[in-house]
Amino acid sequence: MLAAIGIPVACTTDPEPFLSDQSYMPLKKGVYQIYDVDSTWYSAGGQQEIHYELMTEVVDSFLNVENKYTYVIYRYKRDTPADDWMYVDTWSARLSEIRAVVAEGTTDFVKFVLPASEGVRWDGNAFNSMGEDEYELVSTGKPASVNDIDFSDCIEVSQNDDNDMIVRTDIRKEVYARDAGLILKEVRILNYCTAGCTEFGEIESGVVYSQAIKSYGVN
Repeated sequence: MLAAIGIPVACTTDPEPFLSDQSYMPLKKGVYQIYDVDSTWYSAGGQQEIHYELMTEVVDSFLNVENKYTYVIYRYKRDTPADDWMYVDTWSARLSEIRAVVAEGTTDFVKFVLPASEGVRWDGNAFNSMGEDEYELVSTGKPASVNDIDFSDCIEVSQNDDNDMIVRTDIRKEVYARDAGLILKEVRILNYCTAGCTEFGEIESGVVYSQAIKSYGVN
């Protein structure tokens, strides 16, 4: 009679799934985001406040010269949720192993670099002729809440952080959430009066702009 021989079996756990940082900008046909947009524009004639909803949707893709896909994005706006969406313009976006690029109209901007690493810096204008503009990835893997929507894994990009209250303020940032894309964009560019001013900090021109996500998904 053969005795049973016990063979020890090691307990194993499934490895954590690999999360590509490309998912901070999800790109495939049907992906959409809807935002609340609030802006105040300053000029010599005074200031104007503008509020509307903005929708971005990936509608197509094609193989580009880098042998990667470029995704075509239509942008729409409406004044209130009761209004019909009106086409505004066409943007595009593309991802590689090292960067995420968005063409705002015909102007390319490097939105973030990959892999996402806190403290890394790059030229956001590397693919356009607007002159060097240093961006910095200031935080990674952090939670954020926008319009009562909670996101557990986000990156924040500082495009500029010059808070000069004498001549010009230029503060720009974007926040991206994994599997949702851009969830928040804030811009504060103000040019101040430097001669013949009635008060300190008098604004001559500029814009304060906020674009906050309110829903997203795939059609």
